[in-house]
Amino acid sequence: MSFGKNIYPLTEVSDEKKFWDLGTTTDIRWCQKVLLEAIKIPYPETDEVMLVSLKSVENLVEKIYGDHLILGKYQSADFFSLLSRSVSDIDRHAIKDLDTRKNILGDVGREITTKLFLHPWKWPSVTHLIADAVDRGEIFTVFSPDYQPKKYDFQAIEWNLGGGKSSRYLHKKWIITAREEAPNQWKFSATFTASHLGGYSEPISQKWKGIFEFYFPDFFHHTSVIESAEINPGETFTRSFEFENIEISNPAGFGIFRPRGQELFAEIFVTAFSEQKFQQSNLNIRENLAIWSGEIMDSRKFFYWESIPDSLPPFITLHEVVPSDFFWSSGETIPSRAVVIEVHFQEPILIDDDFSVRLQDWDIIDYKTNIPQFLEKKLLDDNRTLLLAFDRGGSIQKNERYGLFIRGISDLWGNKIIETDRTIIEKN
Repeated sequence: MSFGKNIYPLTEVSDEKKFWDLGTTTDIRWCQKVLLEAIKIPYPETDEVMLVSLKSVENLVEKIYGDHLILGKYQSADFFSLLSRSVSDIDRHAIKDLDTRKNILGDVGREITTKLFLHPWKWPSVTHLIADAVDRGEIFTVFSPDYQPKKYDFQAIEWNLGGGKSSRYLHKKWIITAREEAPNQWKFSATFTASHLGGYSEPISQKWKGIFEFYFPDFFHHTSVIESAEINPGETFTRSFEFENIEISNPAGFGIFRPRGQELFAEIFVTAFSEQKFQQSNLNIRENLAIWSGEIMDSRKFFYWESIPDSLPPFITLHEVVPSDFFWSSGETIPSRAVVIEVHFQEPILIDDDFSVRLQDWDIIDYKTNIPQFLEKKLLDDNRTLLLAFDRGGSIQKNERYGLFIRGISDLWGNKIIETDRTIIEKN
């Protein structure tokens, strides 16, 4: 039966919309409604539609049968593959074979129902299995909880368009890195991979063909992306995305949506801006780093974190004399008595309006008369390295020693440096 013209990307397979093409959105309630309306055409007495994933059927069969054979010939663990081969191993030009090739599904259904009825001691475990499948969205009824993505979710929607049953062997994974590069300014890197772990064994495993449709959290202000792919057994499809200058207030978070009936894994890395630490999160915390790795078990998983702003002043981690050409470029005139000091801070800094620096001569000969004169400063691109140039004045002594005093330096959170002296030794 045709239900009109098909929609993209299903037109890649067929121009006519068939019954199995009707559930085409992530809103499973809408899919259920459309499928019920379609079924009512040939079967008007139908009141409700239950959507059941193949995985939940396999789990149910294994729970009921255990080591016993299905229909006297199928092991429960091999049920899907053996059944698939059975309905495919027919004469493709015999109308009778084509019309009856899936009758075996009815036989299996009747045997499962009978066997379950005759083994009431299995009812509690089967009931628990079904309840768990309902919670995970593997079985969907009118009474099921909501199952659709939220506005903060990453989504990777798989459209299998001629890949047979190879979706069963796709290992799909999100790797998402979020780095706070300035207070409340984030950069996100997201990589999606789909690895074909199967072999060539039709109709179970073959080349996967189709598209992946990607959606991103609303606060990225990014449109969806569609990627065509062909994945042979042993190959991996990879697509990466980067999003910069994303403003997120604290606390923050994002979600990952798992399409119903599919397996999805993720690795999450969140790094807060320097000198912060996470106060709470559902990720594993290491100071200002939060990590999570595993399988997305429910319809969606939301990752959240809350950080504590830095309240500590910046401090100096390195202070030493460096060659003058570190400061002056080639061709520039270098003062004859110049001394250049590199000062390194543990975090990015800002130079305030009240910045001042002095270099105290600590030698024992010209202690009172040799006062180095500050010339100029240069903050390097890493915003953590400050070069200070002085005119040393007087003569150069062996292992000249100075005391360096700096004030008027802040970190990006507004914490001011505590003025203290640092010993500088000019080795010569």
